Amino acid sequence: MKKKVILQLLLPALLFCTIPAFANYELNLNKGIALYLEKNYSESIVYLEQAVSENPDSPVAYQMLGLSNYQVGNYQLSADNLEKAKQLDPEIEDINLELGNSYIKLNRYDEAEKVLGEYLSVKPNSGIGNYFLGYAELLNGNYKQSIESFDKAIVLNPDLTLQSTYYQGVSYYSLFKYQKARDKFLKVQETAAPGEKLALSAQEYLEILRVLGKKYYANFSFGYQYDTNVGLEPENVQIFSDEKDSSLYLFLNLGYKPYFTDDATIGVDYRTFFSFHDELTEFNLQTHAFTLYGEKDINNFSMPVRGFLITSYKLVLIDGSPADNLFSNSYIAAPGFTVRWSEKLTSRFFYKFQYDDFDEFPERDAYNNSLTFANFYRLFDGRLILSPGVTLELNSANDIQGERSYTFWSPKIFLDASASPMEKVILYSRLHYYYQDYYNDEFERRDNQFGFRILLQRELYKALYLDLAYDFIYNDSSSDIAGPEPFKYKRNVFTVGFSLKY
Repeated sequence: MKKKVILQLLLPALLFCTIPAFANYELNLNKGIALYLEKNYSESIVYLEQAVSENPDSPVAYQMLGLSNYQVGNYQLSADNLEKAKQLDPEIEDINLELGNSYIKLNRYDEAEKVLGEYLSVKPNSGIGNYFLGYAELLNGNYKQSIESFDKAIVLNPDLTLQSTYYQGVSYYSLFKYQKARDKFLKVQETAAPGEKLALSAQEYLEILRVLGKKYYANFSFGYQYDTNVGLEPENVQIFSDEKDSSLYLFLNLGYKPYFTDDATIGVDYRTFFSFHDELTEFNLQTHAFTLYGEKDINNFSMPVRGFLITSYKLVLIDGSPADNLFSNSYIAAPGFTVRWSEKLTSRFFYKFQYDDFDEFPERDAYNNSLTFANFYRLFDGRLILSPGVTLELNSANDIQGERSYTFWSPKIFLDASASPMEKVILYSRLHYYYQDYYNDEFERRDNQFGFRILLQRELYKALYLDLAYDFIYNDSSSDIAGPEPFKYKRNVFTVGFSLKY
């Protein structure tokens, strides 16, 4: 009886305490939602965090907190909040769509595909749901599925046509279906406003496809160079004058693809280079490279894979105007393959065999074997492409009595970059370092080389470009030989030229 009386006395007090707490929760939740709708996301987070602390069983409060964190870029917190909301109420509206977006931002593409699939099982006619599923599939490397999802998004929500068409182009490009990719990007350019982000990115893809998709191509360059240490640098040989000089140069590249489809390509390529020095005419250079290459899709993998084989013959002449004395012949074969892991990541792996035959330096004749692995990261919608890579090389040269050995092994690392900082301007760069151990040399030669190249190319008129370049190479060579090390050198090369591209 006494317990019953106590409970009757305490009940109004408990209700009195609970009502203000619940009222505070409602007030903070509503205030947080209002601030979210006003796009004041940082302030909305403050009130929504109070709401979930006052009512930790509120799926709505966690959902709104997750959406606010998403808007300020706190994607991990957003995913955590939305997962909690889904745990409290699996049927809460649009939770899987919102959670899928957070997973995409966190690069958790498998999970994004799963929850977006759950969302579409309930709302199969959601254009935005199919759009985000297609985007997740694209980033996850499921290109064929992404094209289908974007098709559905276009039908269900025509307002998503521009974005969906653009990403279909990216998917076709990633599948090596260059003609279909070109058609999609052209459609983007036709419908997008001039200067719009997607239109600019589509144009960058079209510039790449312009070369990849043509049966005939040509590139002609000419200009002026100033070299602080004039040298010849055919593969695996460095001969330097230790003198400064200026020169004119000409470069020509011609190509033809007699067989060209989306699935396979066979092509021939010819490149030639001439340099005409002002004083050091013995360093005048003439090169000719003839290449036959083939590419073919390999359809036995879940990711798009393309195999390739490159065979080439290179002839180098020196001295004279133009250079006419045989310096070296090289024979090259390079099989390999390319893998598109995602819209942002491509990998390339190849083995190269090369035989170098030097006319007057038989000790440099060599069989060269190398393995190269490189990744290509496409960032900021293609405005920046980074390509780090590594090469392992073994050069097996002739062992001739009384001559230094040019047999070596070498690990090399490099970083290539291509950027479009502004319209009609392209910036290329390469940074490299390698170590060469001439382990068969009686003087224990070791080389450490560092270098970089920067090329700025500015479109002047249609196919005409201005080229500005700077090259720096420093080769730190050490050995047991007495006196100054003959293979230690430094070079600075400045280039101003023009290019015509077709």
